Amino acid sequence: MKVFLAFIIFIVLLAYLMDYQNSRYRLSRNNTVKYSVKAMYFVLCISFVLFTGLRTTYNDTKLYIEMCNAINGKYSFDIKRILTNSYYGFDNFQLFLRNYIGDGSWLVMLTSVFIQLTYLHLFKKYSLSTRGMFTLVIINYFIVGTFAFSTAAIKQMTAMSIGIYAVEFLLKKNYPAFIICTILAYTFHPYIIVTIILPFLIGDAWSKKMIYITIFTVIASFMFTQFLGVILDMADAIGKSYSVEEMTDHTISPLRVIADGIPVVMTFIFRKKINQTDSQFLKLATNMMVISGLLTFASLFGNPIYIYRTGQYFASYKPIIIAWMMINCLPQKHGINKIIIVCFLFVYFWAFIATNYSWDMTMEPYHHITIGKLFDNLIIFK
Repeated sequence: MKVFLAFIIFIVLLAYLMDYQNSRYRLSRNNTVKYSVKAMYFVLCISFVLFTGLRTTYNDTKLYIEMCNAINGKYSFDIKRILTNSYYGFDNFQLFLRNYIGDGSWLVMLTSVFIQLTYLHLFKKYSLSTRGMFTLVIINYFIVGTFAFSTAAIKQMTAMSIGIYAVEFLLKKNYPAFIICTILAYTFHPYIIVTIILPFLIGDAWSKKMIYITIFTVIASFMFTQFLGVILDMADAIGKSYSVEEMTDHTISPLRVIADGIPVVMTFIFRKKINQTDSQFLKLATNMMVISGLLTFASLFGNPIYIYRTGQYFASYKPIIIAWMMINCLPQKHGINKIIIVCFLFVYFWAFIATNYSWDMTMEPYHHITIGKLFDNLIIFK
């Protein structure tokens, strides 16, 4: 755990320096300061890519590597199979990789490059212009579990990263591009089909339709067994067949529901402040986080492997929304804001890291290969 904690400390300090230098640049417009911000962002990106891309362990990482190494066949494009094979895009990506690039370690590296750079660009775009916010977003990236999830669920996080670009197109009202990105993401992980509801979430945070969705979801959660047949039929429609036992054999920890519910409740309390902004992104991201929180609540009554993970498709912007509320909504006088932030982050750390991932503080959750070993696994060197 020492290496991972050292990595977190290094990244947070680097993000803080970026924030500080960017604030100086906005005041002075000094090009030297501007280039220093770009240089630190480059180091930040490289650090995330190397730490995640060279990993050999954590959750299913080893299994992904072994399965990629065992895959056989030739890369092919068959549009008829896109909607019948749940992981058509991911399977063909692995075939392309095994035939033309390298082994399973390159699967981890290339997906890490795409995932981490996509999220870092997202964080930078929507937070660096506000003093201190980028640092909080990076802290939240670790604390709320998004970073850990990015190194655990390769297929889903790749689909979620594609989905981030789909949302950008949606906000620009480029609906064809939104649909194309969603279909592409679907070929990596079919559950992302739930994001087809995003056009209906555009508008004010906690609008009437969001209130109705919240009430319906809460009621449906308490009546989970009655709705189970509909859920199983929907899963079967996207090529995923589950039994009643699979969907009800265990549920989520109430502690995680409480921790996940804190920012949702905060968005309701500060909904007027959020809606006073001109940012359609902020409002949509807030509504998406509410949906994620509702599905976390629903996981109290059904298998979280399916329900909670579906909710993660709406959780990409959680680090940004939480940081925005910390800076713009919480009291700023007499240090109260800082105390609330520290307490809030501590709750998240305890609930998501200590409880969710059950990490032994004496053990390293991540192990890595060297850069040299990675390049030894390139096909051109074999």
